Amino acid sequence: MKKSGFLLILPTIAMVILFFCSCSEGMEIKAENGRMDLSAWDFSKNGIVQLDGAWEFYWNKLLTHEDFLATTPHITPQYQNVPALWNTYKIDGEKLPVTGYATFRLIVTLPDTERLYAFKLNDMSTAYNLHVDGKYIMGAGRVGTNKDESIPKWMSQTGICTPESASIEILIQVSNFHYSQPGFWKSISFGPQDMITQSFIQAESWDFFIMGIYLAIAIYHLTLFFLGRKDKATLFFGIFCLLFTIRSIFTDERIAFHLYPSIPWHTGLLMEFVSIYYLAIIFIMFLKALYPKELSTLLNRIIFIFSFIFSLVVLFLPSIMIHSAHSFYSLFLILLIIYMTIALILATIRNRVGALYLLIGFFFFAITIFYDILASEFIINTNFISPIGILFFIFAEFALYRKFIKAEEELREREKELLQAEKLASLGTLIAGVAHEINNPNSSIFLTISSILSIWKNLEPELEEYLEKEGDFYVGSVPYSEVKGEIPGALERIMRNSQRITEIVKDLKDYAKKDESNTDQPVDINAVIQSAHRLLENLIKKCTHKFELILASSLPPVRGSTQRLEQVILNIIQNGCQALDDPEKGITITTAYDESIKKVIITVQDQGIGMDKKTLKQIYDPFFTTKRTKGGTGLGMSVTSRIIQDHGGILTIKSKPGKGTTVKIILGIIDTPAHSR
Repeated sequence: MKKSGFLLILPTIAMVILFFCSCSEGMEIKAENGRMDLSAWDFSKNGIVQLDGAWEFYWNKLLTHEDFLATTPHITPQYQNVPALWNTYKIDGEKLPVTGYATFRLIVTLPDTERLYAFKLNDMSTAYNLHVDGKYIMGAGRVGTNKDESIPKWMSQTGICTPESASIEILIQVSNFHYSQPGFWKSISFGPQDMITQSFIQAESWDFFIMGIYLAIAIYHLTLFFLGRKDKATLFFGIFCLLFTIRSIFTDERIAFHLYPSIPWHTGLLMEFVSIYYLAIIFIMFLKALYPKELSTLLNRIIFIFSFIFSLVVLFLPSIMIHSAHSFYSLFLILLIIYMTIALILATIRNRVGALYLLIGFFFFAITIFYDILASEFIINTNFISPIGILFFIFAEFALYRKFIKAEEELREREKELLQAEKLASLGTLIAGVAHEINNPNSSIFLTISSILSIWKNLEPELEEYLEKEGDFYVGSVPYSEVKGEIPGALERIMRNSQRITEIVKDLKDYAKKDESNTDQPVDINAVIQSAHRLLENLIKKCTHKFELILASSLPPVRGSTQRLEQVILNIIQNGCQALDDPEKGITITTAYDESIKKVIITVQDQGIGMDKKTLKQIYDPFFTTKRTKGGTGLGMSVTSRIIQDHGGILTIKSKPGKGTTVKIILGIIDTPAHSR
């Protein structure tokens, strides 16, 4: 499937997931006017009940079972839906304040009284007591009528009750003076004790399981980083997983308060919210380490500064203001998610390593974030959906794994190149030695031929005179009259070839010299091109019958390194030869001087197979090659580009499939009196 098609499917997947997350399982029953009739409810078939619906509500009253037995006239119920925040309730046309206290009451008719029943409650904001028929079942914190009397606490817990009649009275006292989201805000699960206990154990076990996965991933990547793989993406992902682990134990089932009940409520609140801001910072650093070209440095700094300042502000805010302040960051978080999604889409389109895996995982992760934002704002009534979020970590693992594989492949290629470099270094030494050994006999050949040619010139008149007087004679087995015209040409050819051997040996010795990387020397670029031509003459003859040099006269010297510029020309000529699929197609190298910009321009045109846009984009990437099976290493144009950059020059390549390739190099000159005007 094409990536573009896959990206179109992602929104559909998201909608399906949100639909199933939003739907409740099984049958539903709601409380009405403070009553819920479960007399016909089959728990084994229909499952646990959520005690949602219209409860009796008594504002600014902490009532007890005895108060309702007295049936005093001043107890007049209001009916309010739960779960909900009580500052959304209206009494006498006015919304209730955030702070205060209240009593919620519900009468439940049971299907039988011969079994134990239980409640499961995540938390209420910010302290509560739950009684059944006047008996205390469970609670969290201390309920009070003012801030000094109240102690906030959140804790997921269960409570067991034994019904004494077919109907039970559930009475919940709630107070809030510490948080901006007050009241009966989560559903209460009710059912047989064994089913509630099983549900509680499953929820707790799942949270521990998820936390264990996050922690294991964090430890693995941090260990991997500190033991040697100094990859920043690995470090940041490890820190991200560690922060996510910490946050996960303070949300949903809030297992941190079960493990360490003495943790202050305010500390847990800060851990839940402040962790989000640092998770955003670390995740941006993780993405930047993976795909630096897809993220904006300016936007990253804005995100860092804003998130860091926000975390400091929240640390010093009163607890009752934290959620309200965080709501503004939630809007920023949505923009941040959009920004990161765009970056990952760009990385996927540009074929970055592991980007598709990470995009898939982050897409699911973004769904959970949006969903949890809605849940935290009580727009929807649900717990956080972290189980789906775990898909992100799995796909992120795939992304890093692909990066590690790519790194291993590049390492193996570098090992090959190091081996090749060692061979070239040895070859340089060998060339120097062989060149010396060739140069000695060649010098002897040249001197001998020079002497023989001189002798022939002196001897030829005598032989001609003898031919006229005595007639033809044999030189070896051939008549003198037949060979006398060939001998001077043969001797001159030997002399020219000896001179050519001398030039080739000189070029090889110059190319094998140690590169001092001095790019500030005067270089005759025409001489460099001619030297490269001589070295590759055999390859050129095999590949094309149409190789042409059009070199401008009186070129000013360019500023650079002769050896390194020769390497550039060699690479480009070799690429041009390899691109030709017909010897009748040619290569043309031209040089020119542009007086207006005081630059020397080298143009290499070939009539080869050309390159498409995708190949052109990757041509400068190290180890990228389309000729791997032919021995290509993918270093030629990467090295060539770097050399031209070191020289302060410009390298451009234009190509189209079937239309050939044009390489243009622009180099600065060393001013001389003739060219400084």
